[in-house]
Amino acid sequence: PFPITSHPDQDIMPALSPDGRWIAFVSRQKQNYDIWVKPLSGGGIALPLTTHTSDDFAPSWSPDGKKIVFISRRDDAQGDLYLLDLRYHDQLISPGKLRRLTVNFERETDPQFSPDGRRIAYAAGPAGQEQVWLYDMKRKTTAPLTTQGGRQPCWSPDGSQLLISAPTDHGRQIFLINSTPEENERSDRQPLTFSGDNHYPCWSPDGSQLLVQTFSGSADSSDRQVFLRLLAPNAPGAPSLQITLAAERAMFPHWGRDKAIYYCADQF
Repeated sequence: PFPITSHPDQDIMPALSPDGRWIAFVSRQKQNYDIWVKPLSGGGIALPLTTHTSDDFAPSWSPDGKKIVFISRRDDAQGDLYLLDLRYHDQLISPGKLRRLTVNFERETDPQFSPDGRRIAYAAGPAGQEQVWLYDMKRKTTAPLTTQGGRQPCWSPDGSQLLISAPTDHGRQIFLINSTPEENERSDRQPLTFSGDNHYPCWSPDGSQLLVQTFSGSADSSDRQVFLRLLAPNAPGAPSLQITLAAERAMFPHWGRDKAIYYCADQF
């Protein structure tokens, strides 16, 4: 692995643009979290897309690369969805029009554009009790997708399914759900993972593999570890492949369309 950012404070939650030229991420360079963007080649510098004094985080690109959805606490301390238009120049991106999409006094997080750009999946609810919701871009309406808990949704490449992280009696596990509430009500969802606490699932570009962030050990243990591992979506419980060292503390994985894996780490 090689570093993309080198700021001494936190740079987290990377999201690669659809064309693979830019990376958006969350940085605490000005005492709070803002959305930043940086070109992946050519030696360009990172520039902020948001500069509000409240926290902005969890960016996700629209499929056409013209917008970014993110969570902001600027009008609601719990966080709401905001949509930012992007203006492209030769070697930089500047912020355009900003719109608030949701007005919800519950905690919201983890927005993800669907592959066709028509919907945004996100999580809402008290910490540990979140459900996955869908925002319809055309109708400007929201609807619940899950009733059994879930957060950190990630769309399959064809948009028919989502990966989510949900609480169980044995830690947070990864589940595969359908993208319509009616289909989820008719099916009995089964976990894809069975050990550890698993977060931030994401698909490979061709949908053949899954990538998850896993914590091992008890939450209050001094030897608690975190690493990334690969799974097969059609083989629940099959052996996984650990791809990062526990010493890195790799988190927030994102699988780019360039087939590279982007993540945040304490050290390399």
